Amino acid sequence: MVGSLPRSPPASHPDEEVVAALVVIGGVALEEILGRVEAALALLPVSVEKQLDKIMRQFLWGSSKQKSKKSWVDWKTVYLPKERGGVGIKKLRIMNKKLHAKWIWRYGNEERALWRKVVHHKFGGNQKAFLPNQTSNSVGKSLWSGILKSASAVELNSVIQVNIGDMNLKESEVEDISHLLNLLPNINSNSGSDQRIWQAGNHGFSVAECYKALEDEGLIMFPYKYVWNPRIPQKVVFFTWTLCYNAAPTLDSYKNSIVVNGCLLCKKAAESNQHIFLHCETTRNVIWEWRRKKGAAISIKKWIWDIYPFAIWWAIWIERNDRLFNGRYKTLDSIINGVKTLVFNCCVGRDIFQGYSLNTVWKTGRL
Repeated sequence: MVGSLPRSPPASHPDEEVVAALVVIGGVALEEILGRVEAALALLPVSVEKQLDKIMRQFLWGSSKQKSKKSWVDWKTVYLPKERGGVGIKKLRIMNKKLHAKWIWRYGNEERALWRKVVHHKFGGNQKAFLPNQTSNSVGKSLWSGILKSASAVELNSVIQVNIGDMNLKESEVEDISHLLNLLPNINSNSGSDQRIWQAGNHGFSVAECYKALEDEGLIMFPYKYVWNPRIPQKVVFFTWTLCYNAAPTLDSYKNSIVVNGCLLCKKAAESNQHIFLHCETTRNVIWEWRRKKGAAISIKKWIWDIYPFAIWWAIWIERNDRLFNGRYKTLDSIINGVKTLVFNCCVGRDIFQGYSLNTVWKTGRL
């Protein structure tokens, strides 16, 4: 609620709305309100960023203050978007910068907004300019100057559309304007009002598009639609993603270990990511079970075949861990049944096995 206002604003405050905001808002001075939001909008301190990164790493890999665990994939890779080979965890520094860029974009597009008038009155500059003015005002400078650092992100990823409209030009003026447009390659001409257009992406400015523009690392191509299959449990998907980087914690990755490195499934070679999930005799026998079925044209939905690699690798990994840590050994048929169970569970809620029990599906050969 706005408190009592002077009937006529002073000559130095030409905008009555700005005067109202500067005087009092709900009985609290504007400077005090700006101080409260400064922590939320200020530039992210490096120390805070490192501490939050540490917490996220510990959570992802299961570490704690009492027990530290190895990070099997480089954190820079984890940070990348899924389509570039990462997990899609956002970089805090870029998140902070893109949210600041959003305020720069709003400043340029919300010319009549009250908050924009307050900022302009406080820090000055050209009232019609899209980008805000650099400030030398010491009050609240740390907050606004932190936001201004993201102005370059908006400037580099957008162009100005100059709309000529019905302006009448002389011959000499046409030549001058043509020369000016050639000197400014990031300006487009059209009819209507002038505006700034966001170039990065196909959907205009948004926080997500701004993040993509600021994030330029990662693989050019990654089969993320296949790896991050929404039909499969996330823990199985994440495990399969680690296999793309040979990052499953097999025995060959433990250097200076007293444990003898040997495959517990076939007992014929050293354990490694490539061996246990591709070349191990046990794994090949499990894979061959469905290779024969696919060749026999068993009646089964095509997209189920996309689930089988996940189910096979997960069942192999569970069996490997059970043998290594618990000393329990399953037969090949039991491992195959484990694969069938996971595939069936992924299909629950879909009409492909509607009216069938797991036992019926196994006996009829649909799995």
